[in-house]
Amino acid sequence: TINKLETEINNQKAKLAEAKRNNKPEISIKSPIAGLVYQIFIKEGENVEDSQNLLTILNCKNMWLEVVIPTEIATRIATDQPVKIKLDNQPESLSGQVTSLGILNNSIAQAITADSPNTAINISIPPKYQGENLSRIAVNVANLPQHNKDQKFCGVGNNASVTFITNVKSFSEQLQQVWQKQLVK
Repeated sequence: TINKLETEINNQKAKLAEAKRNNKPEISIKSPIAGLVYQIFIKEGENVEDSQNLLTILNCKNMWLEVVIPTEIATRIATDQPVKIKLDNQPESLSGQVTSLGILNNSIAQAITADSPNTAINISIPPKYQGENLSRIAVNVANLPQHNKDQKFCGVGNNASVTFITNVKSFSEQLQQVWQKQLVK
């Protein structure tokens, strides 16, 4: 009968509308640069808009470190100052240079100490420095190992030891020179 056919047509239209709502197209995304995913700004299954940032990709050809130290110590460090870097998982030492210095306010420092599951790099602040006035220092790594140049490894998430190289003598050495000059007079 016509009523049965109209009912069937309406049921099929409803099923088609439901299928359209549930059909979530998958789209492949290709980056214009080679690198490593650093941050993800969306969750799986989430709808995205045009021009929405989805993720950040690190270019491993330019490696840097971020160091957080007490501001009292940071005042003795200068931009362009050379540094020696030892990554925990690498046998060789690397050289680098301080590229920027900045004061870290307490709200940012507290945010840094919280784990961020969508970030590849988490800066750790040792408990003995929490609550102190802190500075953030960016260091550019100069002599990258070949595997970094080939984009195979970024060092993301690794621990490193950083030694700031100075031509200035230690305070005690300066005092000794002053005392020696006074004794000679």
